Amino acid sequence: MQRWSKTLLSIMLLVSTMNVFAQREEDPVFEQGVEAYKRGDHATAFKLWLSRAEQGEMSAQFNVGRMYDDGDGVEQDKQQALKWYQKSAEQNHPDAQYHLGLMYSEGDGIAQDFKQAYKWYSQSAVQGDARALYNLGTLYANGEGIERDWDRAKMYFKQACKAGLPEGCDWE
Repeated sequence: MQRWSKTLLSIMLLVSTMNVFAQREEDPVFEQGVEAYKRGDHATAFKLWLSRAEQGEMSAQFNVGRMYDDGDGVEQDKQQALKWYQKSAEQNHPDAQYHLGLMYSEGDGIAQDFKQAYKWYSQSAVQGDARALYNLGTLYANGEGIERDWDRAKMYFKQACKAGLPEGCDWE
């Protein structure tokens, strides 16, 4: 059941990323990757997205990072995930910024570093990512990487709630 939930979450995140950046110019290779992923051919999607990621396309970089992170269509490799998330995040991709924050806050494949987590969550939160807003609230509530501040924690939880994340509503 947990494997199914993880797979479903991965698909939802990849599809949401595709929708977020749908306004960019059509990229036939990227779109072929989307179609391959939708029909379950994750290895082909990975190859197509990797070719675009190597050319600097931020959504492809995020997708490649996500696939390495989850071992989806490719052998799991946290260092490669970190590399591709970083490249995408530096181009202001909010999901990549969020996932970098997550890796740093959890020490997932990298040394735990709450200051770096704060940096990446903050950049994602500025773009309205509800998960990043919630995680900033958690950092403030726990005093991880920053001074504990209940008022700021509640502010971020409230913003996460308004952005559609139900967990944030529990703190109002």
